[in-house]
Amino acid sequence: MIIEKKEFIRRRFKFLSLMQDPFNILREMGIHLSAAGYTNIEITEDYLIAEGNIPLTLLAHADTAFKTKPQEFFYDREKTVMWSPNGMGADDKAGLVAIQFLAGDYLEEPLERRPHIIITDGEESGCIGAQKLIKKYPKFPFGECKYLVQLDRKGKEDCVFYDCANPEFIKYIESFGFKTNYGTYTDISVFGPAWGIAAVNLSVGYENEHTTSEYLNFTNLYLTMDKVEKMIADIDNASSFDYISNKPKYLWDSFYTSKCYLCGNKVSDFETIGVLDDTGHYRFICVDCVANPAIKICDSCNEMFLATEENTKCFKCRKEEKHGKRK
Repeated sequence: MIIEKKEFIRRRFKFLSLMQDPFNILREMGIHLSAAGYTNIEITEDYLIAEGNIPLTLLAHADTAFKTKPQEFFYDREKTVMWSPNGMGADDKAGLVAIQFLAGDYLEEPLERRPHIIITDGEESGCIGAQKLIKKYPKFPFGECKYLVQLDRKGKEDCVFYDCANPEFIKYIESFGFKTNYGTYTDISVFGPAWGIAAVNLSVGYENEHTTSEYLNFTNLYLTMDKVEKMIADIDNASSFDYISNKPKYLWDSFYTSKCYLCGNKVSDFETIGVLDDTGHYRFICVDCVANPAIKICDSCNEMFLATEENTKCFKCRKEEKHGKRK
């Protein structure tokens, strides 16, 4: 990403961080989306929706956990990290600025490919805006949408699917360089099942959200934005991914809802074992795969782990050793 674009993103992030009222942010986003070529825009006190021209939707939220705006910003150019002593609301101002960029707000002419946009208020309070949106639009409001992408996850390279368990969709998102992680609840937890559309939440670089230790790593934000640009470019080749819930419809369905990470066989939840892989994520395997050569016993804690590299200790023990917590 060239320097001019990065400077645009940093300036826009600071500007949005200084805005506190979610409705004003929704209106501000509407102005910029209109300037970027969007014509069908609806704004209420609870949400903004804008119709693009490709079957892909980007989502973020306008509210934050902070009640006061930042008084000053600090930026480490070498580490590309920004912070404020009283918080910035990077959850989810980082997602908002990413959407402005990906919608083409920095260009003089509209982008040829513009994704649909959804921005809500009330995500931090139980996804209130999302609930009101699906009440008005029980079906997706703009015709076709192949999948939903929320830009609202902490860290770097995470992709979180919540209760969406479409294996082909997970594989497709991971093909862009993301790694599956786990979360609790956010706007796509409402939109995905309501509209029957597969949905994912992607990392946008913030850390320590909801605390005054919050910071935003712009390099990690740029990485996700570059990958989403590739998703936009590939949308003609992408399938339309249905929302497949991992929640059983009937009680007896719950007996065979797990899938072994190594062999792929469906097994009961009671017949799986969670093992850490070399990235620190838990992978669930069946009892038959305990004998797989990829499963090793950690030299430090004697727990099983999945080794994709030549490691004799699990991810947790290696991390503790690195920080001096384990000898």
